[in-house]
Amino acid sequence: SGEVAIQALGSGGITISGNVIGDTDKNGIGGILVFSDANGAPTVISGNMTSYGDEIDVDVAGPLTISGNLVATNDDVLVYNFGTSSGNTTTISGNITAYGFLDIHNEGALSSNLNISGTLVSTDDYVHVLSNGNLQLGKVTSDNYGVDIDVYGLSSMLNGAVTAYDY
Repeated sequence: SGEVAIQALGSGGITISGNVIGDTDKNGIGGILVFSDANGAPTVISGNMTSYGDEIDVDVAGPLTISGNLVATNDDVLVYNFGTSSGNTTTISGNITAYGFLDIHNEGALSSNLNISGTLVSTDDYVHVLSNGNLQLGKVTSDNYGVDIDVYGLSSMLNGAVTAYDY
């Protein structure tokens, strides 16, 4: 049980290929944190992440690839890429489901990209997607609130249905 923290505090990146579970005893305490503050260092998450307690929080400063599924059964999922290198890209092909708030940010330069082909779902809160660069977005569903999409780049492509209920 408890929180799982995976951090790269040097210049290297992070690769997570196995499954990660937070709050294994399901008592509501413990989440998952993935953190890398090295600008330009890649982070790859190909394993599934499931938190039965607190939020899943991914904070990186370089290219980010998420092909595994992220599920927070009782809390939020936050995915933030603060990388400022030219052409920095966040690619999400896995599905992301949050009981609470689902927030994805690509805070890079105008030349950065946020490509989401996986499905985004919040079952009890709203979904927010922000890209300072270009955005390609697949299916998004908010079962109980709204969906906010903010794009400050040169291109925005919505490739799937965007659905908000009871907002």
